[in-house]
Amino acid sequence: MSIKQKLGLYKPSLQPIPEVRIQRSFGTVKCNELGPYVLERTISTDSLKRGDRLLSDYHPFRVSGILELALVRENHPVHPEDLLFLDTETTGLSRGAGNFPFLVGLGYFENGSLVIRQILMTSPAGEKQFLDAIQEEVRKHSHLVTYNGKSFDIPLIKNRLILQRDRLHPPVLHFDLFHILKRLFPHRRLGRYRQKDLEAELLGFSREDDIEGAQVPQIYFDFVKYGTDTGMEKVIEHNRLDLEGMMLLFLEAVRVYTDLDSSRASLRSGLARILAHNHRYFEALDAAVEIQDLLLDGKEGFHYRDALFRAWLERRAGNYEEAASTYETIAERCMCDYSRLNLVRILEYRLNRPHQAIEHVDVLISRAPPPELPSLARRRARLDMKAKKLDERRGRESSA
Repeated sequence: MSIKQKLGLYKPSLQPIPEVRIQRSFGTVKCNELGPYVLERTISTDSLKRGDRLLSDYHPFRVSGILELALVRENHPVHPEDLLFLDTETTGLSRGAGNFPFLVGLGYFENGSLVIRQILMTSPAGEKQFLDAIQEEVRKHSHLVTYNGKSFDIPLIKNRLILQRDRLHPPVLHFDLFHILKRLFPHRRLGRYRQKDLEAELLGFSREDDIEGAQVPQIYFDFVKYGTDTGMEKVIEHNRLDLEGMMLLFLEAVRVYTDLDSSRASLRSGLARILAHNHRYFEALDAAVEIQDLLLDGKEGFHYRDALFRAWLERRAGNYEEAASTYETIAERCMCDYSRLNLVRILEYRLNRPHQAIEHVDVLISRAPPPELPSLARRRARLDMKAKKLDERRGRESSA
């Protein structure tokens, strides 16, 4: 010991100790230690490709169309960097206290690049710091995007925070792509709304060497309980693929709506309905232009509800001749009395053709149930009077 140290005159330099971040590898996936039992991994790219789609295809990012797609009555623009994409991997499919997320993927746009941050909890003992890290990222963004997150991911995170005596501070708006894509594809079977299926249809991308979501919980349990890594690398990569696919699906859905791209037949009905809901009736009519052709030609893919919607759009746009023709075709092809009654109304009130309306009222009377007969009889009498007055007027005009 030196003399200065003995006399208490020695003062060690108070230089900060450099932070040492322990690195952990799962196969080719390398993660850094964020805290006890919590790891993180950050990836940034501007050259993402999935199937037929490149991230650069969407530059510059235009995302404000998501408001109308989600049927949100907002007028302010949405900046790409306002968005946070979130996807979780969990220990099960329930929302009970026994199920918890152990891996969360968080994606956002930064200077035209896509940044993905994955946070992994290697033991339930690190849950508080794991949830704090999620909260910290959520607070940085005003808009959240998930795939079925309104029903699963977000309620599950909220439950875990409640158990930690905390609560989630949600963004201003939450866009759930599951519900948005259901509006764009109204005729798919419910089981075909899986993210993988929609990636194949909208992006032309089929995943290879990807694990099924049902395998994820067991891989994590083996890792935590026995220290056995039977596929954690694939779990992390599965989460990354989910997040990247969600981000490209989001950009593609917004592009389809913003550009009014009705080149895919499967999108026309949903696109037209969303446009109509946002009071863009003439654009909705253009998107639904082939519904009439399917109806008249009897082609495969005809949908009764689409035909009625097409007639409603024509009526709303003031195209009464086309609306009457569509209603008449539906009435004949589908034996639809509702369409025939709408046809009668247009013929009577809009086109002033009482004689044609009488023919269709007679058809309705011939097969109407007894409770409806009085109103139809009154309509028939009114049309007889209008037809008589019309004939008299025409007689006077011809004699003059």
